Formats: sequence, structure tokens, C-alpha cells
Amino acid sequence: MKKSLWIVLLLALICTLALSACDDNNQPQTPNNDHVHAFGEWSTVKKATCTVKGEQERSCSCGEKETQSIDATGHTEAIDAAVAATCTTDGKTEGKHCSVCSETLIAQNNIPASHTDGEWVIDTNATCIEDGSKHQVCAVCSTSIKTEKISATGHTAGKWVTDTNATCTEDGSKHQECSVCSTSIKTEKISATGHADGEWITDTNATCTVNGSKHQVCSVCNDTIKIEVITAKGHDCSETLTIRDCANPAKINYACSRCSYTYEELVKSPKITLEHKGTSSATMNGYGRFSFSYTVTASDGYGKILYKYELFGSSTATVPATTIDFTEETSVSVSYTGYEYTINEYIYKISAKDEAGNLSIYWFKLEDCSVMKTEDASTVEHSYENKTCVCGRDVTADAIATYDLSKNQDGSVIGYLTNINGGQKLYILGRGEMKNYSNITSAGHTLTPFEQNENITEVYVGEGITSIGDYLFYFCTNLKVVNIPQGITYIGSNSFYYCSLTNITLPEGLLKINNRAFHYNKLTNIAFPETLEYIGDAAFYNCSITSVHIPKNVSYIGEGAFLHNNDLCEITVDENNATYHSSNNCIINTSTKTLVVGCKDSVIPIDGSVLNIGNSAFSGCTRFTSIIIPDSVTSIGDYAFSVCTSLTSVTIPDSVTSIGVWAFYGCRRLTSIIIPDSVTSIDRGAFYECEGLESVTFENTIGWKCGSTNMDVTNSATNAANLTGNYSDKWTRS
Repeated sequence: MKKSLWIVLLLALICTLALSACDDNNQPQTPNNDHVHAFGEWSTVKKATCTVKGEQERSCSCGEKETQSIDATGHTEAIDAAVAATCTTDGKTEGKHCSVCSETLIAQNNIPASHTDGEWVIDTNATCIEDGSKHQVCAVCSTSIKTEKISATGHTAGKWVTDTNATCTEDGSKHQECSVCSTSIKTEKISATGHADGEWITDTNATCTVNGSKHQVCSVCNDTIKIEVITAKGHDCSETLTIRDCANPAKINYACSRCSYTYEELVKSPKITLEHKGTSSATMNGYGRFSFSYTVTASDGYGKILYKYELFGSSTATVPATTIDFTEETSVSVSYTGYEYTINEYIYKISAKDEAGNLSIYWFKLEDCSVMKTEDASTVEHSYENKTCVCGRDVTADAIATYDLSKNQDGSVIGYLTNINGGQKLYILGRGEMKNYSNITSAGHTLTPFEQNENITEVYVGEGITSIGDYLFYFCTNLKVVNIPQGITYIGSNSFYYCSLTNITLPEGLLKINNRAFHYNKLTNIAFPETLEYIGDAAFYNCSITSVHIPKNVSYIGEGAFLHNNDLCEITVDENNATYHSSNNCIINTSTKTLVVGCKDSVIPIDGSVLNIGNSAFSGCTRFTSIIIPDSVTSIGDYAFSVCTSLTSVTIPDSVTSIGVWAFYGCRRLTSIIIPDSVTSIDRGAFYECEGLESVTFENTIGWKCGSTNMDVTNSATNAANLTGNYSDKWTRS
């Protein structure tokens, strides 16, 4: 289309030129209207190219020429094929060029050689603090095409580890570890815990009149954290009434239960007061007729008081016409109307007797109730029973008593004593012969009727008694023989304390032997009945027992039950006992794994059945020479080996963590001892008065305190001196 347009334009130009010819001077000529150009064929003057027009001309015979342009031919497209790029060789995009002139029509763009992203491969793993590296490989040729850093991960917060435990007064420290590499990443303070309220320890006991003192220790570090005064208790007096007898006035005896303070107070005779309500009199049938009323009140007597009202008739009468008895604590009103011959000044009397035996008699005049006469029974007549008065006076006055009756406080008979060869046999009457004393008991120490009677040598208990009370024969130092019949189920605390018994038969049916029941006797053998369930603290302290067998029903053995029995060499427990078992002459609490009783021939089992040496377990075993404590034991109790005066060596294993109060007190033949690293506390007095102890070696010498004082325990001789002289402070290691 473009080529045709160019041809039309060229022809128009030629025509124009032909019509406006110029002369030689370039002046327009006037066309010759007669000449018509006759042009010949077009000839190419300039050939058209793809982009440039060409030119052609033709001539008239007159010499006139005509020219016109020839359109550019335009390019002839040829495709330049695309070339794919490889991993290492560039490629090209598709292009075009003219197949005639070779001109580039659409340039081929370079496609750079490139790898195809593939997987990343870790060369070096990153750690918490160091970078790692990785490279990416071509998915086609596996060539490494990229390398990158793997940033360090940083630490990951992990567990906290305590470096130094906080104490009550000093801060501790802890650090946090990285959970990946265990490196310490943070350090913090552990604040001091502060003291924790622990037990109160009495330093000086308060007496009735003097204050004492006590201090509270921290339950963690045992430091003293508080000191307080223990206020004097004041006297705690019990009252014992002494009834007026034929020789002595009535009195109340006051005895302090805490100290030796005593005093007595005489019981006054009752004082009678009358309030007269009026009296009237008349004559009837020759007889005097009168009526009266009054209120009687008594005071100053002891307990309830018996009033006795007696009305006398004529002036010569000696026998009361009317007698009215009444018992009251405060007052009573009385009225009377009667007939008498005369009214005399001794018309009536009132007597009052209190529970202490005091008696007062008042004679009153009828008209105005004025007191005409008073009487106070200054003595009580002797009352003989079994030939002897309650005051001890024999019926023959001067004879030595054949029977000395023992009575309850209410006057009922307990039994009687018979003199034998300078001593006395005591016969305790059975239930049928006693009042309010079916059990041989005492309602308090001061009430026992036989205590500290050095004359009693034999005691025979009647049938029907079920228990022997506390302190009943306390300090009857010459008592050698006692029969305890069937039916006794309880033997009380201190009941035979410090007697001279060498043998005792305990009846079947006995359930309980309470604390110190046979303390300080001369018993050499003891056979417990199968019914026995309870053996109290120090029940057989300091006897001479050589062997002990614990029956199956015993569920409690008190602390020091067989303490200071130096000849004790054989200890067994019934195999069916659910609480205790025996091994190697030791009694062991099965559930707590505590050795509670040992003897001179004991060997602590090594089978793991013993974790604790109990309080007073071997105390006073004076024939005990050496002991090996197995490595199952973790604690040595209070007084465990105290006063083992023949003990020369002891091995404490590194399983033991604590040594109790006075644990080795008085072990005078110990010369050296090693305190293992495991021990963190040695309680007060643990090695007090171990006079032969020359060397104490601490395997761990750091952090020891005695009370609140930091101790340097690197010198074994100094350690020995410190421990043997210390009885008041606990040693602890932080």
C-alpha cells in the first residue's frame, strides 16, 4: 500500500513539471500548447532498498524528463531461533532479522547461564555461641551455587542450679544453665531465708518464786532467735485435811507440788450466829406455853456442818424434849411451839460439827437468843479398833502396837500392818472389806498412804484389787517381797520406785507397767505375761536383769525401759510381735527401723534393718567396749551411748547425718573419733565429759558453727577440747 502511494505522488510531480517548464534563464516558459510530451518507459535511477526509497525516470522526445520515487521494499523477516541457557552456558531469546539486508529486527537477548535452586546442605551446625554454615546445590548439576551463614542460636533457658544454699542469715546463689550446652547463662542471688520459729528450750526453769528463762532456736540453723522470761509459777499447793483427833487439832496442810514449800493452817471451829425472830409465851392448863423462831448460820467451819438443835423442858430437865438435826452449808430457819412448865435460861442449845472434826456448842437463852454458855470440844476421845486407836495409841496405852491400821482419807480401812522382826508386813484388804478403795491407787503423790515407809518389808495384796496406783510404795526402801494377784491389770508410775525387790511374779492379765514402776530395784530376772501390752519409760531402770523376752502383744517400749542393766546380755522378741523384732541381742522397731534397746553383747545388724539408734538405746552399758555402726544408720539418738564408761572405740559411717543430745556423754575411755563428711549436726553435750578424748577429726572442716559461733575445726586436739567441754550448744554445718 505504501508503494502505490509513492507512485501516485511521483506522477503528480512529473505533470506539474511538464506544465511549468522554464527557459535557460530559469524563467517559466509558456507551455507550448501544441506539444504534448510523450514519455518513454521508466528506468530505475536508484534502486529502492528495504528502508530507503529508490528513484526512476522517463524522458520525452523533447528532452523533458520525469522522475518519481520508488517505495522502500520493506524488510523480509527471518526468525532467529531461541537458544536455551544451561547451568554454565548463556542462552538467547528468540529474535528476527531481515533476510535481505540482514538488519536485526528483534534483537536476541542474552539469557545468562544459571543454576536451578536445589536443597540446602548444612556444612557446620550453629551452636549457642558460634555461627554455622550451609550451601545450596543446583538441582540439575549438584554444583554448590550459594553459601550462607547459620546464625548462632543463642542460649536456651534451662534449669536453675543452686551453687550455695541460702541460710537463715546469709544469701546463697544460683545459676541458670543453657538447656542445650549446659553453659551458665544467668546468675542470681538466693535471698537469706530468715529464721524459722523452732522449739523453745528452757535455760533456767522457773521456780515457784524465781523467774526462769528460755530461748527459742531457729528450726533450721538452731541459732537463738528469741529469749524470754519464764514467769515464776507461784506455789501450786494441794490441800490435805488432818482431821481433829484425840491428840491434835484439825488443820489443813498445804504442800506445793513443785517445790518443798509447805505450811499449815488450823481449821477454826464453826461459829454459830442466831437471828431471833421472836418469842411469845402464855399459860395453859398450868403450863407455860411459848413459841419462837430464828435463823441459824454457821461460818469458819470446814465443809458441810452438822447442826444439832436440842430443846430442854423444865429447869431440872437433862434430856432434850426435841432434837432436830440438819446439815447445811449456809443457814437454816427453825420454829417451835411447845408447852413447858417454866422457861429457864438454858432452854435450848445448838451444836455444830464440821468435816474436820471440830465441834462447837452454844447455849442460848430463850427470851432474847443471847448466848449463855459456849463449849468447844478441845479433845476427841480415843477410838479403838482392833485394839489400837486411830492416833496409834494402844488400848493398853503404853504397849507397842500389834496392829497399825492403814486408812483411806475417808476413814475406811485399807489394811493393816503386823510387826515382824523389826519390820512390818502389810496386808491389803480385798474389795469386800474396803470402802472407796477397790483399786490401790493414789489421787496424787501426797495421798499415797504407804509412801516412804521404811518399815514395810512385805506386801500382800488381797483379791479383788485391779490396779496398783502411782507412787503407792514409792521409796519403801526395805520392801523385799510383794505378791501381785490375778486381776491386776495396771502397775502405776513409780509404784515400786527405789524398793529392794529381788524377784517379782507378774500375773496373767496384766496389761500395763507404767513409767519407772520398778525403777532402782534389785531384780535379776523378769518374766512378762503374754497379755502385757505396754512397758513404760525407765520401767526397769538400774535393776540387775540379765535377760529379757518381749511377748507378742507389747506395742510400746518406753525410752530407757531397761536402762543401766549392766548384766543384760540376752534380748529376744516373740516372732509374732507386730511392732518389734529382735536381732543380735537388739530390740528394733520394725516399721521405723529404730533400735530401741541394746545391751553389752549387742551387735547392730548390717542388713539395713536399722536406720536410727534410738534415744538411750545403749545408755549406761558400762561393760560395752566397742561398737561398729553399720552404714545403714542415718541418726544417733539422744543419750544413745551415754555413760558407756568402758567404750573405747566407735566407728561412725558416712551415712550418719546427725548425732543427738548427750549421745556419747561420759564415755570417758574414748580417745579419738572421726566425724564423717555426712554429719551436719552434733547436738549439745554429745561428747561432754569424754575425759579421755584427745582427737576429733572432721572430714569436712568447712561451715561448722557452735551455736552462733563460727568454728575452725581443723585442729583435732582443739576439737576434742571444745566438744568435751560443751554441754549447752549445738554444732551445725551449713
